[in-house]
Amino acid sequence: MNITNNHVANFQKNGITGNEVGTSVTVTSNDVVGQGPTNGAAENSIQIGFGAAGTITSNTVGSDVWAPDVFGDTGNAAAGLLVYASPNVALKSNNVSNTQYGIAIVSDPAFGVADGAILTSNTISLTHLYDGIDLCSNNNKATGNTISGSDEAGIHLDDTCPGAGTGNTVTSNKINSACAGILSGPTATGNTITSNTFYNVSTVQATGSNTCTPPPARANKAVARSHARIRAARP
Repeated sequence: MNITNNHVANFQKNGITGNEVGTSVTVTSNDVVGQGPTNGAAENSIQIGFGAAGTITSNTVGSDVWAPDVFGDTGNAAAGLLVYASPNVALKSNNVSNTQYGIAIVSDPAFGVADGAILTSNTISLTHLYDGIDLCSNNNKATGNTISGSDEAGIHLDDTCPGAGTGNTVTSNKINSACAGILSGPTATGNTITSNTFYNVSTVQATGSNTCTPPPARANKAVARSHARIRAARP
């Protein structure tokens, strides 16, 4: 199924969703704009999940912010692009802004892995509380992405999803203004990190933790996290 050249706004959960095994979507050149801070469901502009296949290319998405989570991890969190329990999804040349996770690739022990994602030439800005790119799965490739203004990590090799955080390749990305440029969890091993460029980053590369302690002016945003809080929509 091709989903192309649409404008989606004022949705309550997801703007565009491709779910379940047997579903394959090509999501291209759409504008998907959330409500901004909202107390309703935690929004995701575009989601591929629960075994669906697909690609997400050249979309402009954002304004996905769950308001009660703005100053602390009190509940759900919103993502611009969410791949949830779906392997081998490609995300290329998307523009993501004003979210709590820019791009999140999340495995789930009950519903399946999100391994093997390829993230290329995406532009991600203004990620509140969490990460520009969160790889909570294995064997993903993040190459040539530009990330700016991440409250936590520009790119997070996240091991809080069971068995996640290994075999990822992170190369030739530009990261500007983040608590940590690249953040690796305590059991995140076997990852290749090369040729990335960093500007205005508190810690270029941090290992052994899934949180980053920001400078004192932003210390109230250093929070514990759980990926049960990235909410994927499922009928």
